[in-house]
Amino acid sequence: MKQTISPFICLNDFEYMDNFSKGWHQHGAPKLNIKYIRVGYPIVDWSKREYKVFTAADDQTEVSVGDLLHRINNHVVAELNKGNNYAPHVAEDYCIERIEILDNMATVYFGS
Repeated sequence: MKQTISPFICLNDFEYMDNFSKGWHQHGAPKLNIKYIRVGYPIVDWSKREYKVFTAADDQTEVSVGDLLHRINNHVVAELNKGNNYAPHVAEDYCIERIEILDNMATVYFGS
């Protein structure tokens, strides 16, 4: 079953990531079972429908929403710093709009 999370949180906004996670889990929402994180825009040429897939974590698959947001942030910012930036923006201009979770993979959709 697919699960969708719509945080609309900009990269490097760690305080909002943590607050969103607290709100998500405060009423008993379980941790997420994530093995892989898949990202297209802004770190690959979206016109080619490409993605990069990252391992979510070596030591665990169950993560809080906050942990997932931080891991997405770390992978995407590292790619942007390598020059893999397919739009004329800085990291803080990109927002995590939607995360779709299916079969232990979190597919992340960004806006800018």
